[in-house]
Amino acid sequence: MSDICYIKMCNGEDVVSTVLEEDDECYYVTYPLKFVYTKNSTSESIIMGMIPWVPTEELMNSIFQIYKFNIITILPSPEKLKVHYESQMGLSKENMATKIRDLYEKINESPELFKLWTSNTSNNWIN
Repeated sequence: MSDICYIKMCNGEDVVSTVLEEDDECYYVTYPLKFVYTKNSTSESIIMGMIPWVPTEELMNSIFQIYKFNIITILPSPEKLKVHYESQMGLSKENMATKIRDLYEKINESPELFKLWTSNTSNNWIN
C-alpha cells in the first residue's frame, strides 16, 4: 500500500501518515504527523502546522496500529499535502520508499517482530 493518507481520528486529531497495510481491524502506519492550529497574533488568522504524533523522534520510525474504531475517516492525501508532509519529514519520495522497505525487511527478518506486528496486543508500535 505505502500511501500517504489523511486520517481524522475520533478524538478530533487530524493525522497525516504513511499507511503501510490494512487488515480487518487496523491500519498499520509509520511517520505520523498531527496537525496543530494556532492563531496568528497580528492577522488573527488561523495557522496550521504539523508536529510528530508521538512524543519522541525515535518512535517516528516505528510501525503503529491504528484501530479502525478510532477513525472517523481516512482519505488519500492531496498532492500539496503529500509534498508538505514529505518536507516536514525531511524525506524525498525515494528516501521515504527506502525507509519503508527497510521497515518491512526488519519485520520479515525477525519472527518475534513479525509476531508482535501481527498480534492484537496492547503494543501499538514496533521499534
